[in-house]
Amino acid sequence: MLHPDPAPSAQRTEGVRVLIVSPELAPISGRGMLAEITARLSVALRFRGHDVRVVMPFPSGTDSLDLPPGGPVRALNVPLLGDSEATAIFRCEGPVAIPVDLVSNDRYFPFGSEVPVDDDERFIFFCKVVAQLTATDPWNPDVVHCIGWHSAMLPDYLRSALGDAAPVSVLSLCDLERFSPDSRRGRQEMDSPQLTLEIASRGVVRADAVCLIDASPADVVVGDELPALLAPYLRSREIPVHRLRVTATPPPVAEFDPRMDPALHTAFGPDSISRRARNKQALQLMRGLPHDAGVPLIGMICRPGGARALRWMAAIFDRRTRPAMQLVATGAGSESEERTFARIENAHPHFFSFRRESPAVGAPASRAVFAGSDVFLAECHDDPAVAICLRYGALPVVPSGDPANLPYPGFGFDPGKDGADVVALQVALAACEDTDPLDDLRRLAMSIDPAWAAVVEELEAVYATLLWGATPGHRRIPSEDSRRCHKLA
Repeated sequence: MLHPDPAPSAQRTEGVRVLIVSPELAPISGRGMLAEITARLSVALRFRGHDVRVVMPFPSGTDSLDLPPGGPVRALNVPLLGDSEATAIFRCEGPVAIPVDLVSNDRYFPFGSEVPVDDDERFIFFCKVVAQLTATDPWNPDVVHCIGWHSAMLPDYLRSALGDAAPVSVLSLCDLERFSPDSRRGRQEMDSPQLTLEIASRGVVRADAVCLIDASPADVVVGDELPALLAPYLRSREIPVHRLRVTATPPPVAEFDPRMDPALHTAFGPDSISRRARNKQALQLMRGLPHDAGVPLIGMICRPGGARALRWMAAIFDRRTRPAMQLVATGAGSESEERTFARIENAHPHFFSFRRESPAVGAPASRAVFAGSDVFLAECHDDPAVAICLRYGALPVVPSGDPANLPYPGFGFDPGKDGADVVALQVALAACEDTDPLDDLRRLAMSIDPAWAAVVEELEAVYATLLWGATPGHRRIPSEDSRRCHKLA
């Protein structure tokens, strides 16, 4: 996170090592609900400063993953039913270069093949593998965060393997419909001989904390009742059950994707960020500005009455401190405002271009500005353009009541402080001089979901209570020496 006046939050839990255990991760295993939740959670935690890793099964039916050369990074023999299963751990990169370990086994998670074994048996084995992997990994996670019923056996296996030296465990159940007898999935669960409910209930009883994550659309009313099939187990705990609501990304933001947007000169994504520079060149040429990849390009959408836009223009051009910068504005203003735009453009034809277009943030001209700009000037903190500019890799300069803790990559400033907006813009322009860190920030911006900011803050509070709190029913994290001695024993 970048801002002109860093002020770390006293409540933030910095540098916690979090191992996320999930059956899926987007985009490695598709775009299902659990895959998306795992991706958004891991990226949001990474942005908050935590050391995040993910472990998941090798995706079935997949033989084209971009795996590093050299084969598996670990080989394990996992005891199972009086025998042992040879298991290989491959490593690849997930969103924003998060390390991802893939569990491969010829019977349960075969390389490039569909899996004939039922899910219950597969994921019991998966949890055994992760428990052994965690017990022998020198990385030593502080928190093991289990996603879905699939990893619910893991807290029990970790305690069996490591005793009091086990890392704290958090179980997050997301597919809540499965455990409601009033739903079709719940009725199937009650009539099914599978062990899903038993596995989930074991995790509810043995995990150090339980979270219920609801990712319903914003217009869906969600009650406070517990999932009926799990309610007896949840009520048996002496620790609170944490209910976390994630508001699904609303239209039109969810519709915009620079990887397939016809309004762009060149499609790009987080994994092809170098292609984004072609959109900057196209925007410069289309607006009659000199093409220079090294000149910071500032984007802005003008709306009638946008006082901040006019103030920024005056600060940038009438009191310009950087000779090398360009500003591209699109949208509309009042008659007097547009006369001001024309005056500035006539005075600075090589630095400023204004086009009268629709000021809608989803208009093709606006998306071209998002994709070609290095920095985007936001009118206010809840400006709908911010969410879209992040998707297109433009880093926002945005007014905020808490500028040191923006929930996304950007440059915040206190709108109550005179000149703070200009200082924030200068910091943003200075950041544009270092291309590699800037591209890393762009990848993070394009991958992060601001809707998860509140959820991650709640999870940080859960982690902090488990690791350092003295609340009855919670365990403190064991010392490194304690855990190391247990592993060597």
